[in-house]
Amino acid sequence: MRTGERVKNATGKLVRAATEPRTGPDWAAKTYNYLRLGMLAAVAALAYSIIEEYRQPGAHCFLGSVSGYYYTPVRLIFIGVMVSIGFTLIVIKGRTALEDWFLSLAGIMAPIVAFLPTSDDTKGACRRDMLNIGHYEPASGSRFVPVSINNNLHAFVFAGTPPLSCCLSPCSSGGAKPARRQKGTTIVVAAWDSRRCSG
Repeated sequence: MRTGERVKNATGKLVRAATEPRTGPDWAAKTYNYLRLGMLAAVAALAYSIIEEYRQPGAHCFLGSVSGYYYTPVRLIFIGVMVSIGFTLIVIKGRTALEDWFLSLAGIMAPIVAFLPTSDDTKGACRRDMLNIGHYEPASGSRFVPVSINNNLHAFVFAGTPPLSCCLSPCSSGGAKPARRQKGTTIVVAAWDSRRCSG
């Protein structure tokens, strides 16, 4: 066989391997494992960002609440991590209906913690030190913080209302109620997860 034919055959095999649909439970198990690993990576990123603030000259202390880092340079990492963890908790299906319900509830609450942070404690630990080095944006007197919170919460409600309504509303198939509900994922504006009923 000529070299050109070998290359052509090898290329054809690669193309077929890349385009053929995967079958069996293996790909689903890998997806679940990657989601769990992704949560660990997100938590590691948040921890690193907080430690990075701790190492700043003049600080060397931690705030009393993780949510308090909303007012620091950690804000973007904090929000991104909480939203990604919330989405992952909703997508992952629990072993039982109760576990699945609690996972979904935790997934809904995680973005709320990010979008509606703890109040700015003027007497909180480490606040003054971080304020002195310019790494803290107090909520009092700031027009950006309340406007940002309102904007994020409104977007969250807008994206979450349709799938939540679908989850709570009774589904029917031919006038009969379904025997069970299955979890599925639906991208609605902000890639929010929903449940869908199946007959």
